[in-house]
Amino acid sequence: VFGTLFTAIFSTIHIVLLFALMIAVYIGFVVLKFIDTVFCLIKGLSNNCYNPGCERKFRLPIYVCPKCHVYHHYLVPSKYGILTRKCNCGELLPTTFFNGRQKLDSLCPHCQTPAIKGAHRSLLIPVVGGANAGKTCYVTMAINQIENKAEDLGLDFEYQYVSGDEYKENTKRMESGLCPQKTNDLAFKYYNFFLSHKDDKIRNLISVCDIAGEVFANQEAMIRQQGYRFADGMIVVIDPLSITEFKNELKKELTPQDFQALNASTQPIDEVLSGLINTMESLYHVDAKSTIKKTMVVVFTKCDIQGLDERIGAAAINEYLKQHEDVSFCDASNVLCERFLVEYGENSFLNTVKGKFSEVQFFTCSALGHNDSGKKFSAVNVEQPLLWLIDKTSAAIDLSTVWGKKL
Repeated sequence: VFGTLFTAIFSTIHIVLLFALMIAVYIGFVVLKFIDTVFCLIKGLSNNCYNPGCERKFRLPIYVCPKCHVYHHYLVPSKYGILTRKCNCGELLPTTFFNGRQKLDSLCPHCQTPAIKGAHRSLLIPVVGGANAGKTCYVTMAINQIENKAEDLGLDFEYQYVSGDEYKENTKRMESGLCPQKTNDLAFKYYNFFLSHKDDKIRNLISVCDIAGEVFANQEAMIRQQGYRFADGMIVVIDPLSITEFKNELKKELTPQDFQALNASTQPIDEVLSGLINTMESLYHVDAKSTIKKTMVVVFTKCDIQGLDERIGAAAINEYLKQHEDVSFCDASNVLCERFLVEYGENSFLNTVKGKFSEVQFFTCSALGHNDSGKKFSAVNVEQPLLWLIDKTSAAIDLSTVWGKKL
């Protein structure tokens, strides 16, 4: 009788203490996991996979043990560890953002491509345009100019090289007066850089994606670009010479040799826009009458073409602002670019792009500044469209004062 009572009493005490301890453990990891998850969501922490076969955005990567390199697919507070989890090799791994989980090497959870290290907010910006529209030149010079001007804007810039990245090679070529090699990739080519205000503890990862213009005539290849699903905004690069009426007008004014040197894009802008819209409608499952909830920036490149700066470029915008003091820089640019499209018979393109996307902003620039081979290129206003779109789509970067200036 005594043995039975003794066992029952102490078993009950043991069960109660163990139950209380387990409840405390479960409450502890549930609360900490909730706090960690909410913090990451509020701060918008995420990552872009730069693998052309994946192109997905993700929040929680696969983390790699620094000692034995074993993969940990769900490294969060749990019954296996609240603040740390012990790997099979004995290494203690942090389970939250607060105690350094982001410092571990990590992989994309979908394709296991090495992820860009650290905790950051990520923005994905595809660049769209026809063949020979100047997309690669634009991307290279826009990033280069942001790198050069970041300090004056109160921003910290750091380029992040990944596999297949040609930024360094393209920059060297353009500094030598040579254009980058034409992009032939029928999948996104990622150019990644960090851009943040100097006092920000969490950085912003900007992923700008280039792709061959020929892909926009191939709907099957377009649909495979899953990156469009995760785009935060888009840039459409337009070569003014792809506008038939303007091209024909300029042909009469230039010698055949001078016109040939401009390397005109022959792909109609309507064709490029149609391919993009069809892809977005398919990926977002929206019908032809619905608006795509994305911001679109339309960039006229090659504004070093004779007479173009005085019509839609910086000279024209500054002149317009002198006559309309209550108009902003962005509104002036919109007015002039829209007039230009209407004047040269591109009403259909203008109406489609303004009706299909939630917001559209026009810019003009020259990624080269001149056409003299072997002479260092001098970009003009090439960083403005990208900075404006980053400012528009990122809650953490505020550059609103820049757009009031007469640039």
